[in-house]
Amino acid sequence: MPEATTEDRIKACIKVEQVCADLYRLAAEKFPEEKELWKKLAKAEEAHTRVLIMSRSFHKLEALPESFLPHSMGLIELTLSALKKLRNKMETEKLTLPEVLEMCLTTELMTTESYLADLLSRETDSEVIKLFQRLTGDEKTHVELLEKALKRHKGP
Repeated sequence: MPEATTEDRIKACIKVEQVCADLYRLAAEKFPEEKELWKKLAKAEEAHTRVLIMSRSFHKLEALPESFLPHSMGLIELTLSALKKLRNKMETEKLTLPEVLEMCLTTELMTTESYLADLLSRETDSEVIKLFQRLTGDEKTHVELLEKALKRHKGP
């Protein structure tokens, strides 16, 4: 199988952000007691999608530095697979709010660790570093929000 192109990796990262936003919208329907949290997280993932789409619009893809996206599609595909499994579980099983919060927390940590941390660690362009620091900061904020919600609903 041929190696993934930069375009392939950007499309895959866009898909990760879209599936994550869809997951949070589904959570808002299933768990309205945390509707504001889910809506906030969905909007943030939609913003990440727009950043990635703009990167496709405003750059010659062949001129993008290799470090702009993870070197391996495996990291992106692993994250996407985990998100799809979680969405499927939410659609087909009766999960509790704490269970969904824990699963979302795991996927947010996975996103931060898998491709955002990888991107940031290999980047050399200062503007791109700032962009990925912001995205990584956003993901860490998502983790904090989910942890607080989990504490509210999990009990002592």
